Amino acid sequence: MEITEIKTPNWQKKRGSVGEIVTDLDDIEQCLDNIFNIPKGSVALQPNIGSNIIEAIGQKTPNALQIAKTLILQEFANQEPRAEIVSLSYSSNDQGEI
Repeated sequence: MEITEIKTPNWQKKRGSVGEIVTDLDDIEQCLDNIFNIPKGSVALQPNIGSNIIEAIGQKTPNALQIAKTLILQEFANQEPRAEIVSLSYSSNDQGEI
């Protein structure tokens, strides 16, 4: 889709591409991925973008899960109101890695 064909106010450049964009559900998915993977405060002109999920690293599994769950629910709700979290799932290994 070219920029002249955009029919929605919600769109963004497709990550990892040149000249492509995402809209609708793809836009929401990319927004949520950005929130999860960008450290909060690292975007110069948008310091509230991202999350501090790194706070969960190094914690014992139960604590890490609670920290991650709290951050995800809070940051996703604040930064991407078009999405609704209906469930969270995770897996872990014998070393406690989530």
